[in-house]
Amino acid sequence: MKRPPRTLRPTLAVALWLGLALVLGCRGADRSSGAAARRESERAARRAALESSIAEDHATLEALVARPRDEGDPPLYDDPTLRAIAARLSENERALAALRASDAAPATDR
Repeated sequence: MKRPPRTLRPTLAVALWLGLALVLGCRGADRSSGAAARRESERAARRAALESSIAEDHATLEALVARPRDEGDPPLYDDPTLRAIAARLSENERALAALRASDAAPATDR
């Protein structure tokens, strides 16, 4: 095999290094965009789960409050179900608000 003249060797080396850098750079970009897509998918799933839980708690509260009560029934505010739902609902609404606020923030802050 005939070797290229000495003047072409640095040019070939630079071309090979640039080609290698481009190929590796593109692969790295694919991995980071895949990770970003995966994070966004997880965030969307978390958002959907919170919204579903909040809607379910609202429906349960509505049924609990609308249920006919007799005079002898204990006050509604003493109901442990009501207290549990109220605590969970507040926590989930705060988490959803924080998630939405971070969604509105620039992507570099995440």
